Amino acid sequence: CDVYRPAAIEQLKVLADQIDVPMYSEPGSKDPVAIAQHAVAEARRTGRNLVIVDTAGRLAVDEQMMTEIKAIKDAIQPTETLFVVDSMTGQDAVNTARAFNERLDFDGVVLTKLDGDTRGGAALSIRTVVNKPIKFVGTGEKMEAIDPFRPAGMADRILGMGDIVSFVDRMQQQYDEEEARKLEEKLRKNKFDFDDFLAQIAQIKKMGNLKDLASMIPGVGKAIKDIDIDDNAFKSVEAIIRSMTPDERHNPDIINGSRRKRIALGSGTKVEEVNRLLKQFEQTRKMMHMATNMGPMKMMRAARAAKKRRWFPVFVLSHHRMTLIDGKHISEQIIGEIAREVDALARAGRRPPHLVAVLVGHDGASEGYVAAKMRACARCGFRSTTLRLEDDVTQQQLLDTVARLNADDTVDGFIVQLPLPPHIDEQLIIEAIDYRKDVDGFHPVNVGRVALGLPGFVAATPQGIITLMERYGIATAGRRCVVVGRSNIVGKPVASLLMRKAQPGNCTVTICHSATPHLEQFTRQADILITAVGQPGLVTAGMVRPGVAVFDVGITRVPSSSTPSGWHLLGDVDFDSVAPLCSFITPIPGGVGPMTIASLMQNTLRAYQNQ
Repeated sequence: CDVYRPAAIEQLKVLADQIDVPMYSEPGSKDPVAIAQHAVAEARRTGRNLVIVDTAGRLAVDEQMMTEIKAIKDAIQPTETLFVVDSMTGQDAVNTARAFNERLDFDGVVLTKLDGDTRGGAALSIRTVVNKPIKFVGTGEKMEAIDPFRPAGMADRILGMGDIVSFVDRMQQQYDEEEARKLEEKLRKNKFDFDDFLAQIAQIKKMGNLKDLASMIPGVGKAIKDIDIDDNAFKSVEAIIRSMTPDERHNPDIINGSRRKRIALGSGTKVEEVNRLLKQFEQTRKMMHMATNMGPMKMMRAARAAKKRRWFPVFVLSHHRMTLIDGKHISEQIIGEIAREVDALARAGRRPPHLVAVLVGHDGASEGYVAAKMRACARCGFRSTTLRLEDDVTQQQLLDTVARLNADDTVDGFIVQLPLPPHIDEQLIIEAIDYRKDVDGFHPVNVGRVALGLPGFVAATPQGIITLMERYGIATAGRRCVVVGRSNIVGKPVASLLMRKAQPGNCTVTICHSATPHLEQFTRQADILITAVGQPGLVTAGMVRPGVAVFDVGITRVPSSSTPSGWHLLGDVDFDSVAPLCSFITPIPGGVGPMTIASLMQNTLRAYQNQ
C-alpha cells in the first residue's frame, strides 16, 4: 500500500518471487485504503489465510501518514499490527514509536538494522516507553537476517556474550537432515570432496552476514567488534574450486603443478593460494574422517594437535535428529514390569490386585477403552471386573454402586468410565469415589495432593507423559513448557507435575486455552509443547521452534473411506509438517495413548500396595 515511494511495488514483487508467495498490488491506484481492502478480498477469494499489508513509511512522525494508516486499520480490522522502526535513528525511533502507539495502539515492534553492539539500547527504550513486545529484529538486508526477538540473546550480545540459541536456530533453518546424513556417510568413508566443500560454503552463506553470525558465538562478539569481516571472504575459495575440472574436485590428489597453475590462472588467484587451499582441505578432510570414527578422548587429542599446527577444520553443521517417542513400546515395558511383580505376589501366596470398571450405556468409544483396560489387566495378572449399567440408570443408583465398591475390601481400585449420560453429574460421581481407590486420579483430594507435591494418584494421561520424559531422558529443568488445554484431566495436572521440584519438573510453565489470542506466539517459545484440546491439525510447522519436544494428547476420530473401520485418528499436531522440526514427538496413534492404560495399571498396583 505504499503508493508514494518510487519502485516500492517492484521491490515487493522481487521479494515475493524470492520467497515464493503471491503479491497483490494496484500500480495505477493512489488509494491505499482501497488497495488494502481489495487485497483482503482477493485473499478470501483465493483461499489464503494470511495477509501481510505493507504500508508507507517515514523517517519521522508524519500526521498525514498516521491518519492514512489508521484508516487502513479501521477498514480491514487486522489481527495484528506491527510497527517497523529503524534502530539507527536512536531517540527518534523511541519518539516515533510512542507517537504511533498513541494513535494506533499497535501490537508489537519490528526493529531493523540491529546489527551493531551499540544499537541494543533502542530495543530496551522502545519496550519501556510503549510497553509492547518486540516481535522480530532485522540484522541485515536478506530474509535470513530476520529473527524472532530473544531478550536474553540481545542482552548477551550487547555484553559481548553471544547468542548461541539464535545461532543454532539459524543453522537448523538451513540444514537438511537427509543431506546431513549423506554427508556424514561420505566423511566416514573419507569421500568428502570439493563439491561437498562448495555445498557447505553455500549453506553457511545462506545463514546471513558473517560478522553477525560470529557475534552470536559466546566470547567472539567483543573480540571482533572493530574488525571488518568481508561477506565476500569465500569468493576466492569458490573461484579456485570452480576453476577445477569435475575430476579434480572429486579427486584432489591428481592436481599436480601444471594443474595448479591453470587453476590459479582461471580463478584470478596466485598459485600459493591454490596450494594453501589444497593443504587446508586435505588436513580438514583427515580431521573430519577421524572425528566420525573415534571416541571423545581421541577427538580431544586431535583437536589439541590441530591447534598446535595452527589450522582449523571447516565446520560441518548438522541438523538435529528427530526421535519418535514410542509410547506403545514403553507401555509394554511397564506392563511387563508389573506382571513380574504380580507373579512374585502369586508365588508368595497373595491374591492379585483387583480393578473394577463401571461402564454406563453403550457408547462405542467407551466400550473400546474399557475393553483395552481389561485386556491390560489380564496381561498384568490382575483380577478385573466390568460392571455394566444401562443409559437410563439414575444418578442415585450409580452413587449406590460407587458406595458398594468403596466398601468392598476385595476391590483395590475402580474407575467410572467417562463420559456419563447428560442426566448424571460427573463431578458428583467423581467426588463420591473413595480417593484411596480413585486410580483414575480425578478425585479433588488426589488432584490437590499432586498439586502440593504430596503423595497421591496422578491422572493416568499426565503420568504417562511424565513417564515418557523419564524413559527418553528428556531434560526439563529450566525449560519453557507450553500446555495447550486446561482440562482437569490433562492440562492442569500435567502443568502441576512439570512445575514441581523434581525431574521431570522445574519447568517454566504456560497454560494456553480456547480464549488465548495469538496461540502461535506462545507455542513458538516452547522447548516442550503438550497439546490436549482435540482439534485436529491445530499446531502447524510455523507454530513451533526447531528442537521442540512435542507430546500430542488430542485424539480425534475423523471419517475415512480408506480404512476398514471407516475412520482414522488425528492429533492436535499436524504431524507431517511439525515432526521434522522436533527433537522428540509422539505419534497418533502409538504415542501418549498406550501410556494412559499403563499408568492406570501402575496406579492399581499402588492402590493394592496401600491396602
